[in-house]
Amino acid sequence: MITLFQWPGGEGLASASPPCVKVHLTLKRMGLTYETKTAKNPFDAKRASATGRLPAIDIDGTRISDSSAILDALQERFPEKAFFPTEPLAAAQDRVMETYANETLYAFTGYFRWLEKDGARRFAQWLTEQEGFLIGRVALPLLFARGFRKRLRTNGVGLLSPDEVCRGLDRALETIEACLQGGPFLHGRDTPGRGDIAIASCGSSLLFPGGMARASEAFARRPAAREHAERVFESCSTEAPPCLSDVGRRAAAP
Repeated sequence: MITLFQWPGGEGLASASPPCVKVHLTLKRMGLTYETKTAKNPFDAKRASATGRLPAIDIDGTRISDSSAILDALQERFPEKAFFPTEPLAAAQDRVMETYANETLYAFTGYFRWLEKDGARRFAQWLTEQEGFLIGRVALPLLFARGFRKRLRTNGVGLLSPDEVCRGLDRALETIEACLQGGPFLHGRDTPGRGDIAIASCGSSLLFPGGMARASEAFARRPAAREHAERVFESCSTEAPPCLSDVGRRAAAP
């Protein structure tokens, strides 16, 4: 029995949270049967995870938090279904890119959602409109945004100007495209690894919901990064969310 505890999603994305999407895609790629339970407020998350952060997963009564630890546990518990690289160098490269997504791209996602004015307004509106979500827009900054803003300032991204963040995102996408040379997935591989899934999860979340304007512009300039994310979703038997293809259509428009 596998249960995934996650934050809400919609518009073709299993969850608005990149780490939750990462675990969801991994479970899909491994072909494991599982159920999901969606948190409606921070108190639900605290009951599901000792840290109060999601995703969390329950495997036959064993509760695990943190998306990377969850992937480790799935690989150990179901080795015959695991698809991550196992050769030492390839495995190390895979984990480096997963960490890059976890630390760098995830911070950019948080910036556009909680610090960039238009993105924060749009995301707060979407979140409070979710069925069963029990937090209004007045309380939302107190329970969610304040903590995220503190973390972003601690790691430095929250201290940057919007233009500096956009340049940083463009450099990150350029780095990803450089690592895609030679194959459809990172480091020339024919199949995705942990890094591919983590990057695709963050990339789709950067554009959700409704396409964060400046993030969309960055992805429009880096079509290989966007197309990589679409391939990752497809490889996990999951349709890519419309926010990815919408960027491609806008970029191709005369």
